[in-house]
Amino acid sequence: MVENLLSVTRIDRDGGAIKRTDELLEEVIGSAVSRFEKNHGDVRISIDIPDKPLLISVDPILIEQVLLNLMDNCVFHGEGLTEIRISVKVLEKEIEVGVFDDGCGFPEDVLPHLFDGTLPFLKTDQHARSGMRIGLSVCRSIVRAHGGILFAENRKTGGAGVIFTIPLSEHGN
Repeated sequence: MVENLLSVTRIDRDGGAIKRTDELLEEVIGSAVSRFEKNHGDVRISIDIPDKPLLISVDPILIEQVLLNLMDNCVFHGEGLTEIRISVKVLEKEIEVGVFDDGCGFPEDVLPHLFDGTLPFLKTDQHARSGMRIGLSVCRSIVRAHGGILFAENRKTGGAGVIFTIPLSEHGN
């Protein structure tokens, strides 16, 4: 939660300006997964990423925080979860990163408000915590500061997905 609040404060303080560097997406994802596995080593993670190295112009710490928040939310709110899948697609001028789980999915009435920070807890058991509302709102702010969009969906095969886009770097893709 502290990391989330510091991230929002930094973005708000700088008027949405972020310090970008060209980074390999594979390394940013790998770092986020490594940090996630320290707390959730029992959760299976699969990664579907193109073979070609993808260079993105981002603040790697902030994008890593987005990925961590999304994976944490899968664990804490994806009842019945057995696996998290991170999927990367290359679009014309951007990449699309999806974090998907095979848990219970989002209640349909929650989807339109998932990122605005106004939702009550989605679960009332031992995993419910206020970090979801703050974390998803922070994710939206970070992705927007990078020129991308963030949205959520329920998967037809079950479970939930949160997808965001980030523009590709102009230096090599």
